[in-house]
Amino acid sequence: MSEQETLAVYSNALQELAGTFYAAAQAASQRIISNLRIDALRHEASLTERFWAYLRVGLGTTKGGRAPAHEADSSGLYRPGRRLGRGEHWRRYGLLHSL
Repeated sequence: MSEQETLAVYSNALQELAGTFYAAAQAASQRIISNLRIDALRHEASLTERFWAYLRVGLGTTKGGRAPAHEADSSGLYRPGRRLGRGEHWRRYGLLHSL
C-alpha cells in the first residue's frame, strides 16, 4: 500500500469518527435541553403555572414546524391532531401526583 493510499484510509477513518462524534454531541445536547426544560418545570410554583409550563414545553417546535423527536415520541407531550379527554391533561403531565 502506498503512502497516499494509507493517508486516504486514515483520512476516511477520521472523517467517520468526526461524524460519529458530531451525531453523539447533537443527541447529548438534545437530552441536556430536555433535562433543563424538565428542571424548569419542577420549579414552577403553583399547579396552574406548572400546567401551562408543561403545555409550553409540549407544544414547542423546531425548525420546519415539527416537534423534536424526544418530545414527540418518548415523553408524550406533543401529539398533534389528538384532543385530550377531560382530566387527561392532568394525568398525562403528572400534575396530580407532583403536588
